[in-house]
Amino acid sequence: MARRSRFYTPRSLHANSVLVLDKNAAHHATQVLRLKPEDALVLFNGDGFDYAATLLSTGKQPQVAIGEKTLNHRESDFAITLIQGISRSDKMDFTLQKSVELGVAKIQPVFCARSILSVDEKRLRKKMQHWTAVIQSACEQSGRSVLPELAAPQKLADYLQRPATSVSRWILQPGASLTFGSIASPQSHAHLLIGPEGGFDAKEVELACVHGFAPVSLGPRVLR
Repeated sequence: MARRSRFYTPRSLHANSVLVLDKNAAHHATQVLRLKPEDALVLFNGDGFDYAATLLSTGKQPQVAIGEKTLNHRESDFAITLIQGISRSDKMDFTLQKSVELGVAKIQPVFCARSILSVDEKRLRKKMQHWTAVIQSACEQSGRSVLPELAAPQKLADYLQRPATSVSRWILQPGASLTFGSIASPQSHAHLLIGPEGGFDAKEVELACVHGFAPVSLGPRVLR
């Protein structure tokens, strides 16, 4: 059986009903993928279910017939909150895309000393909309039906001032003696702090360690 194209929609979905696709899903289905009436597809809205559907019509307001819904079991039992240093646009998009595909549960963007992005409120609002679209697209691609939470960006120092929790906390640092492979029996939830493309400066690493983050590396090799 051919893999059905998957589409995110913010609309409420109900089994055995007819739905008019929202603008983004309609454009993707009919203009990008060129789906035709009677083509099969899958809809999801973040509630954890996949909704089998059939395209009924194209045009300005394409309609789909929704059939059965099935629970999507692709979410990991190990919930990772990614605290990600903000990088320039293409690097940040790639990071968000791959982290969603790998299964992170929540993403907290943070401004670091080497982040390249102004703190203009209007620009941040547009960035959040763009990052949300990247996350939705990554869920479509990876088969997830639960969207990771995207928190509002804040400064790293402000984030670290939050009250400590009992979850494991790691900061990714090249050359750290502790590696992920040596961590035994991890808890069900962890916070992972990763720097922007230029990495953290020494003060940021020190501050993170003061607040309970343990330096950890992926191993002896250097990844591109």
